[in-house]
Amino acid sequence: MASTASTTMSALSEGLLLYKEDPTFDNAITYTTVIDAHLSDAARYTVDEQREILSVLHNILAAEENHALVETIAWDLVAILQPYLTTHPDLAASCLLALASYGAPKEVFLKLVEVHDLGVEPNSASAVATALETCYNRIQAKKPSRFLASYGAAILGMYAQAPVTNYNIASAFMSNIALRMKESEQTMPEDALIQQRLLQAFGTHAIEAFIRSFEHGTASTKDEDTDEEDEVLRSKRGLQLAERFRATHTHPSLRKLDSVSHTDGVDDHVELVNGDLNGLLREVSTVMQLTPEQLWEELPIILGKTYLEESSDEEQDDDVPDVPSAIPLSLTGTIILLAWRTFHERPLRPSSLKEYFEIHMNAAFALSKAHVVNPETLDALLFLGAWITIEMTTNALQDIEPERFLEYIHVFAAISATSPDSNVRYLSHTLVARCIHLHRPDVRLMYIMDTFESCPFEAVRAATVGILKDEILAAIDGEATGSSLLASPFLLTAIGPVIFSIDEEVLSRPQLLQDKSGFLMQALNLYLLLLKKGGEDKLGIRSPTQLKAMEEKWLKPLFVAISDWLSEDKDSEFQVSLLQDALERVNMAHELGIYHISRPPVRPSTRSRSSTPCLSYANFFFKQASNTPQHVLRIVKQDLLRTRSMVTTLLTWKS
Repeated sequence: MASTASTTMSALSEGLLLYKEDPTFDNAITYTTVIDAHLSDAARYTVDEQREILSVLHNILAAEENHALVETIAWDLVAILQPYLTTHPDLAASCLLALASYGAPKEVFLKLVEVHDLGVEPNSASAVATALETCYNRIQAKKPSRFLASYGAAILGMYAQAPVTNYNIASAFMSNIALRMKESEQTMPEDALIQQRLLQAFGTHAIEAFIRSFEHGTASTKDEDTDEEDEVLRSKRGLQLAERFRATHTHPSLRKLDSVSHTDGVDDHVELVNGDLNGLLREVSTVMQLTPEQLWEELPIILGKTYLEESSDEEQDDDVPDVPSAIPLSLTGTIILLAWRTFHERPLRPSSLKEYFEIHMNAAFALSKAHVVNPETLDALLFLGAWITIEMTTNALQDIEPERFLEYIHVFAAISATSPDSNVRYLSHTLVARCIHLHRPDVRLMYIMDTFESCPFEAVRAATVGILKDEILAAIDGEATGSSLLASPFLLTAIGPVIFSIDEEVLSRPQLLQDKSGFLMQALNLYLLLLKKGGEDKLGIRSPTQLKAMEEKWLKPLFVAISDWLSEDKDSEFQVSLLQDALERVNMAHELGIYHISRPPVRPSTRSRSSTPCLSYANFFFKQASNTPQHVLRIVKQDLLRTRSMVTTLLTWKS
């Protein structure tokens, strides 16, 4: 027959009286059996009955005259109270705190760790964490670090389940341990170093747990109807260090524009998450006592370990290492903390940034191989890459082995093509372009040719044309004639067959032509730029033979192909019009002083053409003004002004 609450409370009182009559160890164990028999099955009681029973039990455990009994039986009661943490967290927490305060601290501590291992719900984590802290502070041990390792692991596990709601748990843990370490420094200096390292490890792993929770939290609550909304919120969540750093290094007129994306439309939940992340980083920075320079020194140590890439299921030794450096920090947490510290403190750069760059390379390789590509870690990597390279001079990285260097570049080139975040795509491309310029010209050309010939991403191939444009301009304007492959006729020999050509299959299939339209547009713009910037024709692009070859093998077939494309696919009219406008600008360049392309007639388009080639580009966007954000329109207008300026410059050639 099910026990009633009144029967249980009577049994608790009577058992206590029997113990007091003969307070022996055996009678204490007997009393534990009575409690276990009546409380182990919480489901037999109603919620109100549970409250009454827990109130009686708490009064017994907290009474001063019963402290000797509690010291004996506390370790057994921890597991019995665990189910009640869900139904009555406040009362159960009070009982746990009494056990932690008056029970044998080491035994209760270990039992609390076991309870955590069995699983603690987020709303119960605070109670267990408070009890653990109480026990830890009462433990007198020759090496407190032995208990600190288990303590930190338990707190980290609770924190990882719901770091936003459990933020105060991690904060209290770090503050408490930092205070206890000061006491140990006087009496146990060697163990204090171990404790310091454990605290540093906890801090970096807590940062990683916070970041990883974004993935799990979103996955557990998201449904198909909220996918788009979650993606928008996710893009506004996080530190956005790379984007903010870029905004401070752009033209002043663009800084206000860049800042719009950091504040507009960010809801209260995202602000809360971002605030907690900043708060955690601030607190970890305080307790870790490591400067940004020391964090840079830590990264090679972390990267030298295999724990990141291997998830071993073998039995692990529970003993804490005797050497602080043997305790691993989190690579993800360390990188994010380093980026945050660097962004806010702006430490002095060392005389040689090459060492930092090589560490950055190794970190990118490790995270890429471990598939750790969450937005926050990627943001930190992009920022650190920009911070390292922003003040490097041309060829500063020329001593780095080309194969490793190009592997590093391809990591970010792939991200620039596949990331769903437009800011990340742009920042990755910017880092690629910056790093390429820091190596030797032959390595730059090697990357460019390899990308054109082998890269599966059309977006990367198109973006690489832009990189090539910048490199050619830098070579023509800033380097002595003949000193660079990028300012000699050899360049056209190398890139011409790859860029200024088009396969017959592409010409005959509109879908393939559409897929490659971005690359073709960039190639046409590059050709126009080379004609304009040829100067004394260092590249040999203005020779009649070269111009004739361009017309026959590339330009005239394109005129025919885009005409066929438009006739078959009216939905692609805008893409076709952009290619037509680019071809017209190239033709204008030929007509105004170099060579005229005898192009075949283009089938009439359904759109009305303007006398100025780029006006159709403008009209398309300006018609969408009511549905287009103002900051996007400003960017488009700036692009149009640059295009018109290029066409105007061409008009000077006749003179």
